[in-house]
Amino acid sequence: MDYMYIFSKHDKWKRFDEFIFETYCYTDKSERLSLHKEHIFNISHLARIIGKLEVYLKDRSDVEQAHYACKWFEAEFEELGYSLSYFRHWLAEKREIEAPF
Repeated sequence: MDYMYIFSKHDKWKRFDEFIFETYCYTDKSERLSLHKEHIFNISHLARIIGKLEVYLKDRSDVEQAHYACKWFEAEFEELGYSLSYFRHWLAEKREIEAPF
């Protein structure tokens, strides 16, 4: 288990909330952004996992537990009904837009 590999996953995975907002958020008649309560709870749950991953990576330097936290995040992300492959595709598109050169 490579520390830098897991750290790069962490940098990608911590953008999951942007993905959920961009994919599932909608504008109501008064031009306010809305997101279903289910997605809010999912963001909270996934943020807790990312928080644990950060503790393992940054505070404890525990690569093994960080690896398990990555696997946990991926499993929960899929179990909550989000597509990990679509999320990876979304991340790739964002990187192209942010750094076109």
